Amino acid sequence: QLAQEGTVKLIAPGEVVRVDAVIVGYPVILKHPIDLAPRFEADKFFIIVNQMASRLYNGGDVQYDPDAVERNVRRLFGMTPRWIPISGLVRRLMLADGRYQSVLPWIWNPLIDTDSWCAGELRWRVNTRRRPVIGRHARDHYTKWPSDADALRSAYCADRPCEVRLLGGIRFALNIVNKAPGNWRAHAFGSLEPVNFLRDLDFFVHYPHEDYIEEFGRAIIEAMAVGIPVILPPSFADTFGDAACYAMPQDVWSTVLALWHDQEAYLKQAHKGRLFVMEHCAWRQLAERIAQAGILKVSQLQ
Repeated sequence: QLAQEGTVKLIAPGEVVRVDAVIVGYPVILKHPIDLAPRFEADKFFIIVNQMASRLYNGGDVQYDPDAVERNVRRLFGMTPRWIPISGLVRRLMLADGRYQSVLPWIWNPLIDTDSWCAGELRWRVNTRRRPVIGRHARDHYTKWPSDADALRSAYCADRPCEVRLLGGIRFALNIVNKAPGNWRAHAFGSLEPVNFLRDLDFFVHYPHEDYIEEFGRAIIEAMAVGIPVILPPSFADTFGDAACYAMPQDVWSTVLALWHDQEAYLKQAHKGRLFVMEHCAWRQLAERIAQAGILKVSQLQ
């Protein structure tokens, strides 16, 4: 619609365009030289790092080579890119990697429509629910589940006096635990609207594979936005700070119980999560980031 209105210009292959800056939203697309790339006459070239070079902390499941990406940018566009991390964890890993040559101090978290997602009141439902409802939504992939059966069962409160709802499928999880616990309720990916699914939970729990680099976690901020406490492994602390609770898998249930039986603590934690989203992930951040990149002033983007 914006393109049809003339607000956004679509650039054709081979076209020559003069711009203030180029911002690439996914480094993997530059892992190989692009055929018939547009020619940008620009002062700045930024790459948002929402995917690390490898999916795993041990260097496995390689996605791209930062050195090759930089060579391709220089070859195609005659510029050296600057890298923008999407979280504190990503920035720390990029600096430790050594192949990202110009890592900016900015953190550009993914954005969400806070006017919609943060609209509901914070709720503590002990008086209307006999047991807490715990859940997560994520794609069913090996990276999204702990590899150890005991850790997986503990993290997702298997056979505890609660209901566990899992949106996105559990095939990989069943390969690890063999049999679905009696309190698990699985929903296929896309079978429910995430916002409605999340609003009916009391806790959001997210424990991926212990060697998987979760650069951010969009489902996590969606849960924070609707106003439920989030429980994560300690590896997320660089990303979310005190907006989330952190626990080892075996301590998830005790963390749930501590909040479930303390209305003040529960609502305080829910508020911290929502506040993080409103301060760091609101759409209004886009104009401020473009201004931060020295492209336009905020007033020009209103």
